[in-house]
Amino acid sequence: MKKAVILIIDDDPNLRKTLADILRGKGYATFVARDGAAGLACLQKHRIDLALIDLGLPDISGLDVLSWIKAGQPSTAVIILTGNATVESAIEATNRGAFSYLLKPYAIEQLMLQIRRAIEQQQAEQEQEKLQVRLLQAQKLESVGQLAAGIAHEINTPAQFIGTNINFIDDAFRDVAQAMSLLLSLLASVKTGSVTEAQIRASEAAVEQLDWDYLQEEIPGAINQSKEGIKRVSSIVQAMKEFSHPGSREKVEADLNRLLKTAITVSRNEWKYVATIDTDLDPDLPLVPCLTDEMGQVVLNLLINAAHAIENKLGPNPEGKKGRITLSTRQDGQHVEIRVVDTGIGIPAPIRDKVFDPFFTTKEVGKGSGQGLAIAHDVITGKHHGTLLFETEPDVGTTFIIRLPMGETP
Repeated sequence: MKKAVILIIDDDPNLRKTLADILRGKGYATFVARDGAAGLACLQKHRIDLALIDLGLPDISGLDVLSWIKAGQPSTAVIILTGNATVESAIEATNRGAFSYLLKPYAIEQLMLQIRRAIEQQQAEQEQEKLQVRLLQAQKLESVGQLAAGIAHEINTPAQFIGTNINFIDDAFRDVAQAMSLLLSLLASVKTGSVTEAQIRASEAAVEQLDWDYLQEEIPGAINQSKEGIKRVSSIVQAMKEFSHPGSREKVEADLNRLLKTAITVSRNEWKYVATIDTDLDPDLPLVPCLTDEMGQVVLNLLINAAHAIENKLGPNPEGKKGRITLSTRQDGQHVEIRVVDTGIGIPAPIRDKVFDPFFTTKEVGKGSGQGLAIAHDVITGKHHGTLLFETEPDVGTTFIIRLPMGETP
């Protein structure tokens, strides 16, 4: 196991040296910094597991250093050390994410106990994060598996009429080439004054058999239809590529409207038989910092759930009836809101407080593992500091509402 790395930020050189020597003797790797700026510079260069921060630094307050650490490197644990403790500063340190708060002078045994607990908690959180990543990947693979047959069907349909059109154009070209050969021969004979009656009759027969009036109307249509088919296949492939591509583990500025359109495309075979989709996407929606890979999975889960809710409402014999799914985006102050609205069966009152519980599902075997909404809730609330709520009415439908902050939230 790698050594835990501890950063000591304190303006007292003797204390820095003493602490560093003790911690190295206990098997920890250490860095030291004399003020907040030096400490933050060290954090940018090195992976730090735990920071020991003096509250009264000469340049930046220890509380502000704590806030910057939790905003930029939230996995780094922090213990505040101070000789001027107040109840207010202790509460503020806790609110900003400090693991603990020790008053100088402190017993080394007490500090070492807090360090061990902080690192153990940090390691447990890292394992939890790894588990969540694996669960998300498993959910994604499950979604890809469920969508694979539908995607193949969506690609096969335009591929079939592209093939039919190519065969038609191929046959037409051979007929046109034969007629052109006779007409070119006739033109050559005209130039030399050696036209025969047989040439004229053969050319006329070829043109009549060609049915040029029909071809000049149908060939452009076949070409345009093939272009549309290729465009359709390309959009499906591009959407699937975007959906399946492993996203960055860091938040990036993302176009949520594009993310919704991608989810609609890759899930089309899930909803097209039971619902029509409407979109009301704000064209001026700002880019939002998010984990695009995980946000795409969230939207896909909500969209597929909406389709299944409508399917359950329509029953096994819908007789051509369809429900409606509406996806919308808008800016609301310092937040961006995504709504996924369905006209499905609704969520019964007895299970409404369970829908975000892991492994809870009312779907039949093969329709889902019960992880979709649990993962969605964790992604939105835990990783994006947003909210995921729903409004529902039996036999009327359900609205899931995602709210994301437009800026980073510590």
